Amino acid sequence: MNKRWKYFLTSALVLVLAFIVLLPPVLSSNFARRLILARLNERIPGELIVKSWLVGWSQGVLCRNITYRNPDLGIRVTIPKITCSHGLLELVTAPKNLGFITVDSPVVEITPRLKSGLKSGPAKNGFSRSRRESRKGKEKETGLSPWEGMVAELLVKDGQVNASSAGGKITGLAQHLELHSFLSGGVITFDLKFGAGDKKGKVEAQGSLNLPVRQGTSPETLLAKVDVKIADLQLKEI
Repeated sequence: MNKRWKYFLTSALVLVLAFIVLLPPVLSSNFARRLILARLNERIPGELIVKSWLVGWSQGVLCRNITYRNPDLGIRVTIPKITCSHGLLELVTAPKNLGFITVDSPVVEITPRLKSGLKSGPAKNGFSRSRRESRKGKEKETGLSPWEGMVAELLVKDGQVNASSAGGKITGLAQHLELHSFLSGGVITFDLKFGAGDKKGKVEAQGSLNLPVRQGTSPETLLAKVDVKIADLQLKEI
């Protein structure tokens, strides 16, 4: 009996060690990335592409060359790099604490709406829809909000917002965009600033947004407080 227990404990220990060692490289692999993105793209409008990501137990998550596009809404977002201060261990033990997230040099492009083969909504098959509706129904019954208890800090550096016309002309709406925001207790506080117009104009905004506590709450119930400062802004080009 003692030999069996020793064999069982040794085997269990080996499996646990193998899991700990192999999980980060498996999650960082191209196969896992494609599988996760395929599942995610079934549930969101548009299409999300991530060229590579790196996951470690203590090392923060790193994503490179991210693209989100939704031709039906006329939106395209490209981000060279996103980093998260929390590694896999912290995200597993405290999944609602996302840590410090940094978004480097994002570019948002607003384009004319085009008819595209890309879906503008989640998967259209009946099974996926029924699962989604069932899940939403349960969330409404329990009154849970996805951000309930969530904590995160976000820093956006050197962002741009451009608008392109059907003729190919690109107009810069915002340059050198900097955003620092913090989510805690269902409240988002933020500090936003960017250059606009002829690049001499400046816009600054500081404020807070109280997110609804319960699922399905009307947007009219949102409470926001924002202080905006605008200097030397010309709207001719915009």
